[in-house]
Amino acid sequence: MLCLALLSGFRQLPRPPNLATRAVAPRVSLATPNEATLNCLVLVSYDGSFSKGSCYNRNDPVQAGQPNATVEGLLEVALDAVLPHPNYICLASRTDKGVSARMNYGVGALAGPRAWKMVTGIYRNEFLRFGLRLCDLRPLPQKFRVRWPSRGMVCDAMTERKRYEYFITHGGRAPECSHDGSEDCQPWHLKEVLNVSAMQESAGAFVGEHDFHTFTSQHGLQRNATRRILHVGVEKVAAATNTLPELLCVSILGESFLYRMVRYIVFALVLAGRHRPGATAAGYRRLLAPSASRSAKRKQKQQLGLGPAPARGLQLAEVYLSRRMDMGVS
Repeated sequence: MLCLALLSGFRQLPRPPNLATRAVAPRVSLATPNEATLNCLVLVSYDGSFSKGSCYNRNDPVQAGQPNATVEGLLEVALDAVLPHPNYICLASRTDKGVSARMNYGVGALAGPRAWKMVTGIYRNEFLRFGLRLCDLRPLPQKFRVRWPSRGMVCDAMTERKRYEYFITHGGRAPECSHDGSEDCQPWHLKEVLNVSAMQESAGAFVGEHDFHTFTSQHGLQRNATRRILHVGVEKVAAATNTLPELLCVSILGESFLYRMVRYIVFALVLAGRHRPGATAAGYRRLLAPSASRSAKRKQKQQLGLGPAPARGLQLAEVYLSRRMDMGVS
């Protein structure tokens, strides 16, 4: 079984701490690879407020001239500072502009057979900025070969489930949050007090396999919108104090997601918390029903005022590696 023993250490991951806890990269030891091994598996975390997204397209003239604007580009620039050129990184889960990640896997191809002996500087994060942290780096077996630049297809096959967290504060004044890397993301603050029980009741409507065409936009509308959601939860993370509002966490676990889909679901739950007419579990089941016409769904979406929640409150919390990584990638 390709990679399973090697990757087993990655799979047993505790639930990430809440937003109030400062994110610190775990202390792990660098694996000793075979001298001829060039491919690696990386684990990173980052504050999304600095970036225009995770994906770096070298063929795009704009992105090629600004590699530090994306997470992948910044990692490659940092690797190029300590290793022979070129070095490639492709993250398994793409995140949009402004979205953070407490953990995200990626595949890397390092230049030169001795690259592993030179990577200690980047591994200690001496060349990284903007809250980006390289948490772990491990060699992949020699027979695991990544096709560059056909890297997106390989990384799509790496994961089987993902869990996102979205943080909301409600009631009172907005908390002061910095973007210096001490926090993973800035909560979305709402002045009104939400009905958390109504949000929790509506959350169950999204669990299961549904047509999420109403919960995406732009290029997501051009794809098959059927997705399977395994869990949606709304929890109170921190109670309100004299100076701070109550902090909520919306946790969404699924097998795959459409463009902005998580942010649409979060906004739908907020509408339920506001007691917006039609923003109930029954109303959302009608929006998700495959039998309903899309024109009727669009009308209901407009009546609700449904849109995506801001990116700043969202973070990729957990990524589960696929057991199909033994598929014989060549």
